[in-house]
Amino acid sequence: MKKNPSISFDEINVNVIESNAGIFIGNNNQSLWRMFSKQNHGLGSISGNNNTTHHNKNIVIDPDTVDSPSYQIKP
Repeated sequence: MKKNPSISFDEINVNVIESNAGIFIGNNNQSLWRMFSKQNHGLGSISGNNNTTHHNKNIVIDPDTVDSPSYQIKP
């Protein structure tokens, strides 16, 4: 008889949930689960204590009409 594997976690820590992330517990099925997104950053991010920016000029040139076309998959 085949035994199912056993996996145990004492703790699961999630630092960031992105728009295409998921946490699943138990029996589940994510069939046809899709996520498409696009981000344009002219500056990026500033992090830390007491960090500031002054008099910035940021330009994002994005001439694409469609960056990644998405197609619906029919079951």
